[in-house]
Amino acid sequence: MNIHCLILQIVSGIAASYLVAGVAKHFHLGVLGNTLVGALGGAIGGQFFLHLTGVEWDFHSSDAQIFLTDVFGGATGGAFVALVAGTVKRLMSKHS
Repeated sequence: MNIHCLILQIVSGIAASYLVAGVAKHFHLGVLGNTLVGALGGAIGGQFFLHLTGVEWDFHSSDAQIFLTDVFGGATGGAFVALVAGTVKRLMSKHS
């Protein structure tokens, strides 16, 4: 695993988490919550997408392919985890 790819995935996940929170206010988890959820989702989603596409193991992959795979996977993972965490938070607050 390349540390540069992981950093790119985490940053993409954080950006996607804030984008989700900005578009739908009821998914907002606070500054720390959005950052942590986005980082976790970006790292997990980015690694999953790298393994799914096999770009990391292909020696013929260009830098652009690796970059786009990292950004797309990190952003998708960050947005997905932010949506799930926001939904759980909203459901928990309704029951309280």
